[in-house]
Amino acid sequence: MQLYTVETEVSVMDKLAGKSVIVTGGGSGIGRAAVELLGEQGALVTVADLNEAGGKAAAAALNKGGQGRAQFVTADVSSEESVRAMVAASARALGRRMGLCRQYQSARHVLLH
Repeated sequence: MQLYTVETEVSVMDKLAGKSVIVTGGGSGIGRAAVELLGEQGALVTVADLNEAGGKAAAAALNKGGQGRAQFVTADVSSEESVRAMVAASARALGRRMGLCRQYQSARHVLLH
């Protein structure tokens, strides 16, 4: 597992094309910006949020732009069951090679393995 700081190691973004990344809190704010940035780099993005309207809008915008591919899943990161369902949905739809961009603690890291 490798941890990259997005702000300082933008060259790592070349490695994201075609990779599946889950963005928690992806329906608004910094999470939404992460969705857009990852999509620009060709990542396959699972937008995970409790905010259904915002999450669906973020996924739709990415799909419409044609730069990436996205799906929305409702997820509560405080619930283990919800997180397991989120990861399973992402793996089913977008592939098992996965990264995680988490918004509930730090928006500065993307975890890839």
